[in-house]
Amino acid sequence: MEHTCPRCRKLFDCRADQIGVCPCVKVTLTPEQQRFIQSQYVGCLCPACLTALGATTAPVFSQST
Repeated sequence: MEHTCPRCRKLFDCRADQIGVCPCVKVTLTPEQQRFIQSQYVGCLCPACLTALGATTAPVFSQST
């Protein structure tokens, strides 16, 4: 199913209906990164954005008060 990534606005093929074949399952994220993404975006992100966010170090995700 074609979706627009809420981060980069590019179209990508999302397979949330068949998660085992979805390209996102190949991206490894820490629980902290997952929470950050869920707090910032609605819907699925494209594999490129997930990979970019997964490569970001944890301190970037901490929110200052």
